[in-house]
Amino acid sequence: MKTLFWQYFRARLPGMLVWVGASVVLALVTAASAPAFVEGGSMSGLMKALPSSLQAMMGAPEGLSPLDGYVATQVTKNLAVVVVLYAVLLSLSIVSREVDLHTIDFLLALPTGRKNVLLSRVGVLLVNTAVQSLAIWAFLCADLSAMGLKGSFGGYGLVMFNVWLLAVAMGGTSLLASMWVDDYSLAVKLFLGLAAGSYVLEFVMRAAGVSRIGRFFSPFSYVDPVATLRMGRLGWVDVLVLVGVGLASLAASVRVFERKQITA
Repeated sequence: MKTLFWQYFRARLPGMLVWVGASVVLALVTAASAPAFVEGGSMSGLMKALPSSLQAMMGAPEGLSPLDGYVATQVTKNLAVVVVLYAVLLSLSIVSREVDLHTIDFLLALPTGRKNVLLSRVGVLLVNTAVQSLAIWAFLCADLSAMGLKGSFGGYGLVMFNVWLLAVAMGGTSLLASMWVDDYSLAVKLFLGLAAGSYVLEFVMRAAGVSRIGRFFSPFSYVDPVATLRMGRLGWVDVLVLVGVGLASLAASVRVFERKQITA
């Protein structure tokens, strides 16, 4: 399985470098904009000046320092979704893309079990999205520190770990669903659309004042940077749900891939 992992890792390396590079640029832009928002506590003042619906949409950063509040809103707005979108795209390339390219027969003919083929590719998804999340955190913190800004850098790492768990959970569910979608281009449009739609829906429900319990079906509700930075730890319910969904979707994907008749 190790050989399969490295083969697939090398195949996906150019794409990973592009996504990590774009994510690092986004992190650096986020850091570069921080002084204008946080100096003199202007971030808190800006949030208070917004209508209550917009404060709810962004996640009002009460109880946080200006810098922590700024980072929390930026994770909610930008940094989380880019990791999720990459995870979804990677998950679709595992099986659906191979079927669409008529290379699935080669995979099924390899002298190893289907389970090993699938798990080696899922391993690449885990590693690549982890590298992306780590790069966002490292460059964001390094740039903020270089500008003399001090924040809860360890807390930002917890937030990005939470984002990675969300990406793995959504990537796993996309992988499972893609087992029944042989058209790769259709799968990309469908599942990226669903991911983007769930992202927008989370903001709409926040603006409408829907409670956290009422948003239980919204994947992005399980990443709450404000609460994480305020408490200094991840919410155990969020972690359990995301880990549970990720493991369950992976187990189901293995079962389907091993037993379902898949032809090019």
